[in-house]
Amino acid sequence: MRKAAIRLLSVLAVVSFVILLAVPQYLYLKGLRGVPADRDPLDEVTIPKTVSQSYWRYLGGQGKPYTEPKNPYEFLFDFFVLAMNEDTHHRPTAEYSLLSQAARSVMFREKPSANWHLSNASALIWISRNWSVDKSISTVLADQYFGHGFRGIGAAAHGYFGTSLEDLSEAETVYLLVMSISPTWLSPWCYPERHRDLFKATSERIGLKVGYNSIELLPVPSGACE
Repeated sequence: MRKAAIRLLSVLAVVSFVILLAVPQYLYLKGLRGVPADRDPLDEVTIPKTVSQSYWRYLGGQGKPYTEPKNPYEFLFDFFVLAMNEDTHHRPTAEYSLLSQAARSVMFREKPSANWHLSNASALIWISRNWSVDKSISTVLADQYFGHGFRGIGAAAHGYFGTSLEDLSEAETVYLLVMSISPTWLSPWCYPERHRDLFKATSERIGLKVGYNSIELLPVPSGACE
């Protein structure tokens, strides 16, 4: 009787182990069905290295930007670690933040599916395996909305500063990225105090020592804040 019980427990342990191995891969494949068929990175804009590096620092990264191929098991583990650390001092890594934004860029190419969160996670894993870090950064910055009709950091650089993307400074890059969190609510033309406060907090976080008033913003267009 005892031996039979031991054999049964052994079988149950093996079955449980196999299920634990299969579930993450099953969820990944299931979520992938909800990811838009168009998964190509945006190639029409080349992001200068100075801007890419500024964006990486804004995300909290150090050194050269990078992404590594993810798998469903690793992603599930990282997700739980992040979920268990809800304190304000635990931030997603720069790599995770970049891939997450790239995944959202792909997901919003079509109407969100019913299993949006699962598909978004699958999109993140797929992008980490199929896009280079440069493609991820260029897609995010080319697709990002910066308010007042400016989509893409190039259009925002011209619209807010009257400058080209190639001439964008790190301070100006961060100035725009801060706004992209909520383009209407953080408009520097319409709500300068809100934007200034977040810019200063972000500058302190990444060690950017540039005075807010030293950044020259174009005058507010007529009717921009109506």
